[in-house]
Amino acid sequence: MKIMKRWNEHPDILKEQGLEIGWFEVSIETCLEFTEGSGYYVKGSVLGLLEEGFPVHTPAATYKGEKYSCTGEE
Repeated sequence: MKIMKRWNEHPDILKEQGLEIGWFEVSIETCLEFTEGSGYYVKGSVLGLLEEGFPVHTPAATYKGEKYSCTGEE
């Protein structure tokens, strides 16, 4: 599974700060650090939510999981 992240800020502000606009891939470790590690979610809960197709929200960003496909289709 790959983890995708999107900042929750307005695109103009993201441009000013030099941050990515739209969805971009992050590591599982980064996702867990800023969700469970920051106290927004109970430890051990985020990967299960992402695997089941639920988005994970924090005040700064939203995360979603995407499954890899052997055929290239997602």
